[in-house]
This record gives sequence, C-alpha cells and structure tokens, in this order.
Amino acid sequence: MLPRLKRVDGSGARGGRIDVVVPFAGDVVAARATVVAIAPLAAAPRTESITLVDNSREGSADGLGRDGVEILRAARLYSSYFARNEGAAQGRAEWLLFLDSDCLPPPDLPARYLDPPPAAGVGIVAGGVRSAPADSKAGRYAGSRGHIDEGFHIEHGPHPAGVTANLLVRRSAFDEVGGFVADVRSGADVDFCWRVQERGWELEHRPQAALEHAHPDDVARLLAKARRHAAGRAWVNGRWPGALPRPPLARPLLRAPLVAAYWALRGDRERASFKLIDIRLSLASLAGYYWGDNRASGPGSSR
Repeated sequence: MLPRLKRVDGSGARGGRIDVVVPFAGDVVAARATVVAIAPLAAAPRTESITLVDNSREGSADGLGRDGVEILRAARLYSSYFARNEGAAQGRAEWLLFLDSDCLPPPDLPARYLDPPPAAGVGIVAGGVRSAPADSKAGRYAGSRGHIDEGFHIEHGPHPAGVTANLLVRRSAFDEVGGFVADVRSGADVDFCWRVQERGWELEHRPQAALEHAHPDDVARLLAKARRHAAGRAWVNGRWPGALPRPPLARPLLRAPLVAAYWALRGDRERASFKLIDIRLSLASLAGYYWGDNRASGPGSSR
C-alpha cells in the first residue's frame, strides 16, 4: 500500500471554493472549443473563477473570454506548467482545479470534488480521467490503452500522484512547495504531487470526480506525445532516482507482431493495427526517454 492515499465515496457535507485553471496552446478553433467546454463550470456553486491561460505562440485565445471564463496571456515560456503557475496566481480561492484544454469536464465536477470536503491534511485530490468517444483510429487506440488514465500514477512511485488533466490542489499546499517546476514540458505534475506529499500533505483519489479526455486524432501526434511524455518520465526519474525507469520495450516488440498476425487472421483488422501501433509507440517512448528534450522553450528560441 502506498503512503498517504485516501479513497472516499463522494457523499456527505459541503464546503470550499475553487479557482479553475486551464493552460492552452492550440489554434483559434481549439481555443473556442475549450472555452465552450469549460464555461458551464462558471455556474457551479463551488466555482470562484475560471482562467484560460493562453500559452500559445500566436495568442490564439485573445478576445475569446466569455461566460465567466477569463483569458490570461502567459507565454514567456511555452510550458503548460508555467501557464498553470501564472493562472494560479490570479485567484485566491482555497482550492485550485487544474484541467487540460483537451478535456470535457461535467458541469458538476467541482461538487464531485468538494462533497464531502477533503480532510484538513489533504493537499491534493486526484480526479478520474476517462477517454472521450473517438471517431479516429488513433483516438480509439489511445482509449483502449488507457492513455492519460490517472490509475498508473496512483499505483506507482514513492507516493501516489494525479495528473493535471484533472487535479484539485489546496492553495496552501501549492504555495508551500512553490507550484510546479515551470521550465519543463512534461512530468512536472507527478513531481509536484510527490513534493507536496514529502511536506506531509496527503493525496485523496476521487475517481468519481471524473472528466473525459479527447486523445490526438492521428497517429503521428500520438507518437509525438509519447516521445514528450517519455522525456518527462526520464526527467522525473532523474529527480527521483529509480522512481520511473525506462518503459518496457522487449515485450511489445516481441509479442506485438505475433498478436497482430493472430488478430489479422481472425479478421479483426483494427485490433491487429493496434498491436502494430504498440510497436511504434514503444520505439517513440524509448527515443523520448533517452534522447528527448524536456526543456521548455520561449519566444525567440530555436527549438
């Protein structure tokens, strides 16, 4: 059993207010879709504010604030963690709810987090992240493999951790550790959760406080994301030696072709193709872990 992990059933008393922070780095179309997705949270009784932090190179979200969603331009570093820190500094509510821009939160998500209110010693509440229905093969593949599901980090490492796709943080705990490491591209959410618990705070897992995550809709973007996440994993392992070693490689490379052939012979072409994507994803993760660059760039950078 990992230390400092609590599970609750989601029923009971009420309390607390939330500042919602969403980093954003896409184009104008994606910015509009994100505002539409998060605007319903403004009507939730627990919501104090919603800040969409525009971390894009082009300022894609400029002028799109509405329905209780404020737009903050913050692009000194192209890093979602830098954007989260900047967004957190705008509010004063007791709790910070970090969401990703490619997620679809239910309007009652704040209530799912705070009813019942977390105990006084809880600094982090990890919500659930489930795959949104997908039309693309890449999206269906990622969903079948549980990509971005919080379960892996709940069960692995020196402490449980959530993911910033859906993570509630007590502001006092956030301030105590100085927020996220801001100059990296991936992995700082896990590092943050572990640092908070090293200070004596607890983490609760509330899987019923769940939202849907939309996966990339093409395989090339999925592989790029795998490389980035693997580079972040290596960065975390450097800060916490042995906590997140290189992802397994031999089993996918050895088994996947045989399993792909089996499903192809059975006439299930999609499952066969998924096994072949497993091979490409494993190789991309290996490249990211050993040769990926997790440093965040900024305006004027050649990266």
